Amino acid sequence: MPGIVANLTQPVEMTVDELLEGVRAELAVKLFGGRPDLLEEKANEIAGVLRQVEGAADVQVDQVSGTPQLLIRPDREAVARYGVEY
Repeated sequence: MPGIVANLTQPVEMTVDELLEGVRAELAVKLFGGRPDLLEEKANEIAGVLRQVEGAADVQVDQVSGTPQLLIRPDREAVARYGVEY
């Protein structure tokens, strides 16, 4: 599907990678800073260089902004009528 980035691995291996590094990859480059636009630009530059490395496969830049979110704020009184404590 267009826009979907897949990372195929074994379940236990994926869990260990995520726990150790916070990413779903065996090798990752992390950038930090306060300007998301600049971080995205630099991430794409780094990915371009990494794609030229012999043996590099499936080089991907994770999307860090613009991810849709669903924010749910329960009505405490309404859910309490059903015995749900929030």
